[in-house]
Amino acid sequence: MLAVERLDTSKDPFELGVELPDGELTVEDEQILKKYAEGKDLAVDLGTYRGRSAVILSLFAKRVVTVDVYGDWRLKEHPDLTFENVQNSLRQYQNIEVIKSGSWQAADRFEDNSIDLLFVDAGHSKKEVTDDFGAFLPKMKSGGIAVFHDYKYMVGQVPHLAVKPAVDEIVQSGRVVPIEVRGWCMVVRIRNGAGEK
Repeated sequence: MLAVERLDTSKDPFELGVELPDGELTVEDEQILKKYAEGKDLAVDLGTYRGRSAVILSLFAKRVVTVDVYGDWRLKEHPDLTFENVQNSLRQYQNIEVIKSGSWQAADRFEDNSIDLLFVDAGHSKKEVTDDFGAFLPKMKSGGIAVFHDYKYMVGQVPHLAVKPAVDEIVQSGRVVPIEVRGWCMVVRIRNGAGEK
């Protein structure tokens, strides 16, 4: 049986007096988001859920766009988790825009070379992760950062999670430079040019 880390989401990890929405991030995940969002112009959050990652990003980046499909499948377990409810709860953060869309389909809303930080936490199958990153890669600034959540789950531990093999293939493709694995996140930087090691 997979041991799932218990998360205390009631605490403000940065002691800024902010009430954060519930979510599934470890303290290390939250530190990663802070570290790479600090001072950035645009951070994009794929997979809003209740908005915890979007709020954390908004505390440190100038502008955050968060995207989720808000499908009926989620309402069975969480009847209050509608687009309207999440949008209303995030309205107090002036620098967060909430978009209802499939994650990779939302890429068309962004200009090329405009995104500083991409947090990928939407679909967790190999195809979904690969499609999300492929759609958003042209939208990323050269040298921009992509953070893939749930990287540490191994294939087979949770049948529908295959983030690790997708990210490993992305790294092997040479389009990104791996930076660190911390918490449940793998952090990569978009290559500046063909000659970069």
